[in-house]
Amino acid sequence: MRRPELRPRLVVLKRSDVNSFRYDSGKSRLLADPFLTVVPAPLSPPWDEVSELGDLDRQGRLKPGTVFVRNPWDEGRYVESGEIYEQFQLAKYNAIAHVCDALGAELLETSEIQAIVKGTETPIKIGLGRPLDQHTKLLLGEAGVDTQTVERIRSQLEQRHRWDGGPPNRAKVDDWMIRTGLDADPAIRGIVRHRFEGSGGLREYTLVAAISKEAVREVAVVAELGSMLAKLLGSEFKVEIGHGRQTGFEVQVRLHVKFPRYGIRAR
Repeated sequence: MRRPELRPRLVVLKRSDVNSFRYDSGKSRLLADPFLTVVPAPLSPPWDEVSELGDLDRQGRLKPGTVFVRNPWDEGRYVESGEIYEQFQLAKYNAIAHVCDALGAELLETSEIQAIVKGTETPIKIGLGRPLDQHTKLLLGEAGVDTQTVERIRSQLEQRHRWDGGPPNRAKVDDWMIRTGLDADPAIRGIVRHRFEGSGGLREYTLVAAISKEAVREVAVVAELGSMLAKLLGSEFKVEIGHGRQTGFEVQVRLHVKFPRYGIRAR
């Protein structure tokens, strides 16, 4: 029996519900979705032979009604829909750190975090090194943003990485850029270009990364999927999408990168 293909999104359903899909033209469209795999629970052959599903099952997470999404910046591991917003951002930040390390940086640190709320004129600055002040909480509250979510995101993204530093490693940079999809990000392409095309004098660089752009997009897709499943399976079917349901709330981070004084001859 052919091994099931795991697509970017997984939805776990009762085996009886999955079987009913085959005889309903409306429901059968889900089975043909090129970005979605419908996983019947409990697992049985050949589904129980897929290592990723086995891991989720052993963790007790493979429950009917659960939606998982592949995290592009974390070796393709799946995260539950309610964790998308925070886990995607953290994994993307860590992927950027790997690229900076491969570029030979000696320091990467967050210098500023901003919340960009749809419909507001000015970004809301999130203070570093301390809890949110009352003014920031007020601004976030007026914009309908959960302050506890912002506190967690701030603590995750307020990072500082130090390395020995040295010449950039072109093969390693290209590998990380392609594996994580960061080669499609203009801000990351910019620092790579400046590091390799400069005359060797690049000592510092500041970039602004739209750290939550993909998370916001994915949350919106999962919310739409949840609505579709509720129509097909009944209103009691609900997909957890966590605080990321605020699809108008995005996060930008300003990152400061320092390189050593010596030349940039690539390894």
